[in-house]
Amino acid sequence: MLWKEAMQISDMQYQTSVHRLRPGDIILCHFRGPAQLRGETMVHMMARLYWHIQAQGFTVADITKYAATPQLRPVRKPRAAGRSRE
Repeated sequence: MLWKEAMQISDMQYQTSVHRLRPGDIILCHFRGPAQLRGETMVHMMARLYWHIQAQGFTVADITKYAATPQLRPVRKPRAAGRSRE
C-alpha cells in the first residue's frame, strides 16, 4: 500500500500541490516519543489529524475493510537429506 499524505507533529504534509485529501487516501502517521514531539503528545497529534480529516469532509476507516487479504499458500517441508523417492 502506498501512502499519499503524512501527519507531522502539528500539520499534514501533502505529496501533491493540491493540499487536499481524496477518497481512499492513506495517511502515514509516525508514532513518536516525547523527545521528537517537542512538548506535544500523541493525543494532540492524533486529534489534529482527525481535525484535518473531518474538516475536509472525511472520516477515518479501517483499511482492512477495503483491502483484499492476500491468499497464502501452504509451505512445503523440504525432503530429508539422503532419502530416495522410492
